[in-house]
Amino acid sequence: MTSKLLSIKEVADLLQTKESTVRTWINRGKIPPSLIFKIGSLVRIREEKFNKWINDDEYLQKA
Repeated sequence: MTSKLLSIKEVADLLQTKESTVRTWINRGKIPPSLIFKIGSLVRIREEKFNKWINDDEYLQKA
């Protein structure tokens, strides 16, 4: 099974924020590295893991 890879723009749209904010969160580790897929300077987010992370009530309670 292959998970779709989301662009920074797609993630920003889903979170209703700016692309620059998503990039900042990635650089500061606020978006877990396990969600991130990099090839050179190309950054993508694994959709399946992103959805699980964003819907994880336990994670949100710790934030």
